Amino acid sequence: MGGYPLAGARTLEELEAQADADGTLATLPLADAARGTFPVRELDEVEVRALGYGQWVEPSGRSEVVAALSPSGTLVALLEDTKRRGESLAKPVLVLAPAP
Repeated sequence: MGGYPLAGARTLEELEAQADADGTLATLPLADAARGTFPVRELDEVEVRALGYGQWVEPSGRSEVVAALSPSGTLVALLEDTKRRGESLAKPVLVLAPAP
């Protein structure tokens, strides 16, 4: 179950009824899914911009991949700490937000 409570689960019948009623399915926002799956790192605007250009940022200090969220709560990237030229940095594993 991970970071997802059972209370948020829906049966196939409930999902089918919702799709039949309005043609859409309510989905978990990406940032919320990331919060339930990965440790979270809050970014500042400078880091958001840097990651949008694919640049590396200061390390998170975690050994696992982290979800990097903008000040507004948007999922910007997944980051992984590593060494580059002898320096510890967080490299983007996946970037979801383009540079502004």
